[in-house]
Amino acid sequence: MKKFVIISLLTMAFAAEFKIVNAQLNWEILFILSLIIILLIPNIKKFLLKIPFIKFIIEYFPSSHPELVSGSHIIKIMYYVYILTNKNDTTFYIGVTNNLSRRIYEHKEKFVSGFTQKYNLTKLVHVEQFSTAKEAITREKQLKNWHHDWKINLIKKENPLLEDLSDQI
Repeated sequence: MKKFVIISLLTMAFAAEFKIVNAQLNWEILFILSLIIILLIPNIKKFLLKIPFIKFIIEYFPSSHPELVSGSHIIKIMYYVYILTNKNDTTFYIGVTNNLSRRIYEHKEKFVSGFTQKYNLTKLVHVEQFSTAKEAITREKQLKNWHHDWKINLIKKENPLLEDLSDQI
């Protein structure tokens, strides 16, 4: 089952990297290509790390890469509440995630259709970190109930020019 998940993720990675969408034949070819790569390339890690989307897979499924998980150390999962805006800083989206770099990448590449894709909200302007999911979700709900001006004031406390913070994560 684990290999099937990895193969499926590689298929999605190839599709994203080469902008291949909406063609069943292409997905099947990519799936077979992913399987061949896993089976035939002995040093697959170096090859895969050349594809930007693979960073997402490695971060999202670290247990599938034993060399990335050190011995008996427990990986502490952090949770993040983040605010995205558009280039004019007029519309905000508030979200929560346990993998900020992956989630921002998904927003920027428009992998998920919805509000952020519709309004082109790709600029990360605010981030808060929490140790539990409950705390993060509570904060997300709180911020979603705030008025627009309150959100702007919160953002400007740490990011007065509303610069894109995604390169700092």
